[in-house]
Amino acid sequence: MIILAFSDTHLNEQCIKEIIKNAKKADILICAGDISWFGTGLKKVLQEIDKNTTKPLYIIPGNHEEGPDLENICRQLKHVVYANKTARKMQDFIFFFWGGGGFATQDPKLEHITKEFKKKIKKEDKVIFITHGPPYGTELDKLEWAGHVGCKSQRKFLKEIKPILHICGHLHENINKQQIFEKHTVIINPGPAGTLIEI
Repeated sequence: MIILAFSDTHLNEQCIKEIIKNAKKADILICAGDISWFGTGLKKVLQEIDKNTTKPLYIIPGNHEEGPDLENICRQLKHVVYANKTARKMQDFIFFFWGGGGFATQDPKLEHITKEFKKKIKKEDKVIFITHGPPYGTELDKLEWAGHVGCKSQRKFLKEIKPILHICGHLHENINKQQIFEKHTVIINPGPAGTLIEI
């Protein structure tokens, strides 16, 4: 499977063109949030992608898409799927989508769901974790002026579930950074123009 993942596009026209062009090389598209500017232009940009690709786009909200608008818009589109807070089996992989925010260092709801999710998956399951913000204590949540600002609850998810891949964004300073976490999870900020990932 080939994923075209992107995050924090913020209506950038050149990035949208790159995403549409590279969608032809992918099986699915994943947006880890912040495709708009505080909701402005959200419907238009999603309609443009929906019109120009036949590949499914699974999207979660970032801090710029809080509220019901994103979900309502997705219902009207053919290829765009509102995936927030769902687990979906695709081919041999389980995709776990958890959007919103990006600023909280703790997420009690995620920690509760992590315990439930762990009971349902098998040891051999290949899990892919998609969030807007990055996990705590990694290269992807580190800012020169503030240190580590990511989510500790997401870090717990990585330690307990051991996904093979974690797609996240939010921090523009860390666009296109990648890291292998504890030898089992590739964490990637795919950037606004997108990154093709073969799994």
